[in-house]
Amino acid sequence: MSDVKSLLKIAGILNCILGIIAINIPFFGIITLILGIILYLSSKLEDEKIIENKTFFPVIAIICIPFNLVSAIILFVASYDINQYIKSNGKKAPPKKTIEENKENKKIDLLLKLGVGMVFISGVIFATTTWDIMTNYAKTLILLILGLLFICLSLFTEEKLKLYKSSYLYWLLSMSFFTFTIVSMLHYGVFGLYLTYSGSGKYLANFITCLTIAGLAFTTYLKYSKKYLLFGIYLSLTLAIYNLFIFLKLTPITILSIISVIVMIINIISSKKSILFSFSKIISIVLFVFIINNISSSSEISILIASIINIINLNTLILLEDNKEEPIIYIILTYILIYTGIIPLTILGKYSPLVVSLITALYTFLINNSIVRTKDDEKKLNHIFYSITTLITFIISAYNFPIVTPIIIIIYIFINTTTKYELFKTKKIELSKYFEPISFFLLITSFYINISSKINLINVSVISSLLYCALSIIYTDEEDKDIYYIFSIISLTISLITNSVIKDIFISLISILSALLLFAKSYITNKNRVYQILSYIILLTSIYIPFIVLNILEINLIFITLIFIILMLIVLMLLKNPIINKITLFYIALPIFTLLNKQSFTYEIDLILISILNLYFTFLLIKIFIKNTSAKNILGIIGILYSISEVLFINNIYIGIYIGIVGLIIIFIGYINKSLMPIFKFGVILTIINIIIQLKDLWNAIPFWLYLLTCGIAIISFVTYKEIKK
Repeated sequence: MSDVKSLLKIAGILNCILGIIAINIPFFGIITLILGIILYLSSKLEDEKIIENKTFFPVIAIICIPFNLVSAIILFVASYDINQYIKSNGKKAPPKKTIEENKENKKIDLLLKLGVGMVFISGVIFATTTWDIMTNYAKTLILLILGLLFICLSLFTEEKLKLYKSSYLYWLLSMSFFTFTIVSMLHYGVFGLYLTYSGSGKYLANFITCLTIAGLAFTTYLKYSKKYLLFGIYLSLTLAIYNLFIFLKLTPITILSIISVIVMIINIISSKKSILFSFSKIISIVLFVFIINNISSSSEISILIASIINIINLNTLILLEDNKEEPIIYIILTYILIYTGIIPLTILGKYSPLVVSLITALYTFLINNSIVRTKDDEKKLNHIFYSITTLITFIISAYNFPIVTPIIIIIYIFINTTTKYELFKTKKIELSKYFEPISFFLLITSFYINISSKINLINVSVISSLLYCALSIIYTDEEDKDIYYIFSIISLTISLITNSVIKDIFISLISILSALLLFAKSYITNKNRVYQILSYIILLTSIYIPFIVLNILEINLIFITLIFIILMLIVLMLLKNPIINKITLFYIALPIFTLLNKQSFTYEIDLILISILNLYFTFLLIKIFIKNTSAKNILGIIGILYSISEVLFINNIYIGIYIGIVGLIIIFIGYINKSLMPIFKFGVILTIINIIIQLKDLWNAIPFWLYLLTCGIAIISFVTYKEIKK
C-alpha cells in the first residue's frame, strides 16, 4: 500500500499548490485547497482505513476532474491499485450477522451525515443572507442560540443516550453555528462598518474569524481527540497570523519570511511523526508558492531574505526526514528560489549569473558529499539540474558579460570532476563522465568569445574535436574512451557539414588531423570494428569534401583527384582490413564522379569517364555483394555491356584505346579467376569486336595474310608462355 499512499500524497500536494496559486478565484481555489488537504491526510491513514474507504477515492477523483485533472488521474490509478491489492491479498469475510449490522449502521450514518450537512448549509445561508423581516442583531442572536442548543444536544446524547457518533456530530454543528455567529457579526457590521470583511479593518476581521475557528477546533480536539482537527487548528492559526501582520502594515513578503522562520523552527523541534510536522511540510511548499506570487510587488532584499530562509527550511526537511519521499521536490524548489533570490539583485549587475553558478555549485557539492542527505537517484537528478543551471548562466553571461564565462565553466568542471573521480569522499555519479565533454566544449567556447568577441560554434566545434580525439587516446578507462570517441565523431561531423558552406582551410586541416588521430587509435587498438569504420569514413570525408568537392586550395582538380586515388590505392595495399578495404573501394569512385561534374572535357572523354564509373560499380557489385558464381558471370557481362554500350560503336582513337584496355582487363580478370570463364570469353570477343570496329577503314589497305600472321603469332606466344610456366 506504500505506492497508493505515495499517489495520494502527490495528488494532495498538487492540489494544495494549485489551490494556493488560484486562491483568488472564487470557489476554485478554496475547493482545490480543501481537496488537497483531505488527500494529504488520507495518505497518512493506516492500510485498513484506506481499504475500508476505497469507494471514497473514486468520488474525490470525479470531483477533482474540473479542478485538477492530473490529480484526478492519479486518484483513479490509486483506486485501481487499491482494488488490485485487495484481490491479491484478500479480506477475511465477517459473519453474516455482522454484515447486516454494518449495513444498518451505514444507513444510519448516511442519514445522520445528510441531516448534518443540510443543517450546516442552512446555517451558512442564514448567516450571509440579508432579510428585511429580521435585524442583523436578531440573526446573530438566533445563530448563537442554535449553537448553544446543539451543544446541549451533544452533551445530552453523550451522557444520557450514550450515542458517541451522534454526540460528535451535534458538537460539530454547535461549533459551526458559533463560527457562523462571528461571521454574521463581521459580515453585517455589528461592531461598525470598519470591522467588516469589506471595510478598512477587513484583515482584523479575518484575523478574528481565523482565531475563532482555531479556538473552536482546539476545544473540539480536547474533547474528542480527532487528529485531523489539528490540521484545521494549524491552518487557522497560520491564516490568523498572516492577516494580523497584514493589519499591522507589514508587507506580504516580510510576513512570509516571518512565517517561514516559525515553520523552520517547528520543523526542527517537532517530532517527525507528529501532525504538526506533516502540516509544516505542506506549509513549506505553500510558502514557496506565495513567495513566487509576490515577487513583482516586493523589494529585492525582501525577496532575497525570504528565499534564503525558505532554502534553509526546505533543506532542513531533507536533513531531518527519515522517510525521504519528497527531497527531489525540495531540490527543485531550492533551485527556483536561488534564481528568484539572486537574479533580481541590481547590486550584482552582470555578475548575478556567476553568483547563481557559485551557489548552485556549492549546493551540488553539499548534496554529492551527503552533507545534504539524498538518495543516489536524487543526486543524479540534482547533477542534471546543476548542469542545466550552468548552461543557462553560461548563455546569459556569453551575451552580456563574457569575461565570467570561463569562471562559470571552471567551477562546473571542478564539481563535475569531484563527482567523477570520487574526490572529497563524494559519491561517484556516472552521469558526470557524460557531462565532462560538454564542459570542455563550453570552456573552449568561453575562451573563444573573450578572444574574438563573438561566438563561432564552427571553429569551437573543430577545436573541441581535436581535444576529444586527444583525450580518447590519453584516457585509459574504456568508458571514457567510448564517450570521447562518440563526441569526437559528433563534433567532426558538425565541422564537415558546416565547412561545406564556409570553406575554411583551417577547419579542414584541423578536421583531417583529428580524424587521423581518431582512426589511427581505433585501428591500432583494433577493439571496436564500428569505431574503426566510423573514424575511417570521417577521415576520408574530411579529405574528400574540402579538397575534391570544394577545391579550397584552388589548384588543378585532375591533379587533386589523382592524388586522392593514389592515396586510396596505397591504403588498399598497406591495410589488410577487409571492411576498410571495401570502404576504400567505394570512395575511389567518388572523386571520378566529382571530376565528371565539375571539369569540362571533350564529348568522348566524358563518355569514357561515365563508362569507367559504370564498370567500376559493376566490379564492386560482383566482388562485394554477389556470392553465387553464375550470378557473378551473368551480372558481370550485363554490367559491362551497359557500361560500354554508348562508346562501343564510336570510331575514335581514344574510344578504341579505351575499349581495347577494357577488353584486356576483362580477359585478365577472367583468366586469373577460373570461375569467371564466361567473362574471360566475353573479354576476348569484346577485344575482337573493338579491333574490327576501330580498324574497319584499314581492312582494304592491309593484306589478309597479315591478320592471319598476327593472330597466329599471338596464339603461338600464348601457348609457349603456358608451356614455359608448366
